[in-house]
Amino acid sequence: MGQQFKDIFSEKLDKEQRAEELIQLVVTNAANRLKSEYDRSEGTQGFVCAQVNPAYAGDRDRMYGMAKWFSNRATWEITRKMFCCDHDRPTG
Repeated sequence: MGQQFKDIFSEKLDKEQRAEELIQLVVTNAANRLKSEYDRSEGTQGFVCAQVNPAYAGDRDRMYGMAKWFSNRATWEITRKMFCCDHDRPTG
């Protein structure tokens, strides 16, 4: 994973893009480590949580878009769950 960090920092990315790439790297690595637990428990355990950009707080569509972006880049299926501030119910 060390080389992957170096690669991300050597790319010409703005701060937001670099943060997204770093989060993707860390979350994917953690998810891959927990996949056997996820499979063993039939999807009831072995989850990883990623913080989307807090600058998007209150912008549900943008936050959900970022969650979908992470999920689409995953090496295996990741469930996206997002709680609405006003209803506190899972979506997606």
